[in-house]
Amino acid sequence: MIAVQRGSFFSHIFVGIFATVLLAVLAAGVLTERLLGERVQETLLQDVHTHARSLTVTLDPTDLESDVQRLGKVTDRRVTVMQFDGTVVAESALEPDRLREMENHAGRPEVRQAMKEGWGWEIRRSATVNEGFLYVAVRDDERRRVVRLAVPLENVAENLSRVRTGVLLALLAGTLVAALVAFLIARRLSSGVRGIARVARARANGERLPFPQGETDEFQSLAAALEKMARQLDAQLDDLDDERNRLRTMLETMTEGVTLCDEEGRIVLTNEAFLPMFGLSQPPLGHSLLEVARVPEAIALVERMPRARGAEICDFDYQNRSIQATFAPLRGLHMGGFLAVFHDITELRRADRIRRDFVANVSHELRTPLASIAGYAESLLDGAIEDPEFARTFLEGIGRNAERLSRLIEDLLDLARIESGRYSLQPQAVSVVEAVENAASVVGKLSAKQHRFVNEVTADVQVWADPKALSQILVNYVENAAKYSPPGTEIRVTADRQGDRTTIRVQDRGPGIPPEDLPRIFERFFRGDKSRNAAGEGGTGLGLAICKHLATEMGGKVGAESTGQGTTVLVELPARKPRSTVG
Repeated sequence: MIAVQRGSFFSHIFVGIFATVLLAVLAAGVLTERLLGERVQETLLQDVHTHARSLTVTLDPTDLESDVQRLGKVTDRRVTVMQFDGTVVAESALEPDRLREMENHAGRPEVRQAMKEGWGWEIRRSATVNEGFLYVAVRDDERRRVVRLAVPLENVAENLSRVRTGVLLALLAGTLVAALVAFLIARRLSSGVRGIARVARARANGERLPFPQGETDEFQSLAAALEKMARQLDAQLDDLDDERNRLRTMLETMTEGVTLCDEEGRIVLTNEAFLPMFGLSQPPLGHSLLEVARVPEAIALVERMPRARGAEICDFDYQNRSIQATFAPLRGLHMGGFLAVFHDITELRRADRIRRDFVANVSHELRTPLASIAGYAESLLDGAIEDPEFARTFLEGIGRNAERLSRLIEDLLDLARIESGRYSLQPQAVSVVEAVENAASVVGKLSAKQHRFVNEVTADVQVWADPKALSQILVNYVENAAKYSPPGTEIRVTADRQGDRTTIRVQDRGPGIPPEDLPRIFERFFRGDKSRNAAGEGGTGLGLAICKHLATEMGGKVGAESTGQGTTVLVELPARKPRSTVG
């Protein structure tokens, strides 16, 4: 038996290698024994099945009993022939005069399987001869009988026993080889480790002994690494420098301005995003943060940082910018100080202001028709209802304002659905000339003001758009042209295609739009002064905003042109279905 020292490097290596190899050998042996056993059984089953299948053809029906007795002696296999109902008509293991003593075989598992699937097999002990057999039964549909072969399992067991014996001997040999290999490897590795440990202790005492190179590449690498230990200190400093560069890269890619200040508030580190926030061209290293951010809110936070227990936030305005600052004290560092992060929230404030303006505009637009309705109703209640002429005028005013209120709410709902993505679009190829004619038929003011409507769109012009959304855009364009154009003037619609884009233009002969208002006409609730009147003819102020959102959702855009005499509004859309970008 090999003796090893407990707890030594040699013992750990020896036990680890020996256990690994031993487990591998045992697993291979067990797997081999199982696979061989399964292979022997599978081969035997296929052989018996083929033999039984051949007997369904070769057995002589005129002299069945003699033929079965002969086959049983020649092949050393038990042959049984039975009818479909399970009655045995021939058996090689019994004399012919004893067939009546055999019980019905219809209930045998292999017979039931053969009757169901054509053939079946089962391993069990025979009640007739009291031996273990592999039974294989084959159904003979032509002669309406079942032929069954039974093979004794003694030979199979002997073969499997010889296989197991061979595997066991191989396992024992493998165990001895594993122990020898583990011992040799462990001794070789431990000798190298002991030599390195001896030199390391000597170097720790000041002796300049060379490390042994060892016999393997791994030990040579270890010795070389130990020789370079002193030079690795410089490498560690380089690593620290690389880490600082990575931190600098991370800071420079941030959109927030970041500064690191010491305990006295002097800036020791900053990133590029910090400079434009405070109009700086160079990093103000060494300067106090109070000199840079001269705002009361930041000054108060800097003064509170030495006593602060956590991060504090403040908002302030600086040179037309809205800035949110977060100051956090640094604990556990030798330098102390604090970290300040400045976030430009100008756009967020602008979005919030737009939202507040939107709410105010909605309130105003709702209040105007409601106030008119309330005034008309109050006048009717005060006695105007008794005067038919005044009553009709007031009721017509109530109707107009109620209609305007309804349109406003409907437009708001449409706009909300579009912006939230809940407006279902079904793009398809749409004929522009038909869409324009349908829009003109919807707008009643064309006939009311006797406008001349000219549709110059040719029949071959198409766009890829949602029919309902395109109709809503064109109806809005034509309705605005009819609303703001003098009676009897011309409204002209044209369309042209350039590449994969089609542009539809609606031109009127109205008073035009001032240049300063032209860029804003597609904003929500924007209406020029000429469009506002008490009767509500100016619309809700949301129609063109809805058109802009619908065109954008369909992959297009809107625009407007005005030279002071007449206005042209346009919508540009894909001329055909966009090609898929999926490869």
